[in-house]
Amino acid sequence: MNTPSTAAGNWSWRAPESSWTPELAAKLTAIVEVTDRDNDPMAMPGEEDENE
Repeated sequence: MNTPSTAAGNWSWRAPESSWTPELAAKLTAIVEVTDRDNDPMAMPGEEDENE
C-alpha cells in the first residue's frame, strides 16, 4: 500500500525473478519510451542521461 507523503519504501516488485525475460524487458522498454515514464520529475538536471 502507498503511504502518502513517504518518499521511500512504498512500492516493491512482486514478480518472481524468473518472470523477467528479455522479451518482456523489450516490451516494458517500449512502453516506458512511448509513455515517457522514464522521465523522473524529481531528478536533478543532467541525471536523466546517466541511465541511458
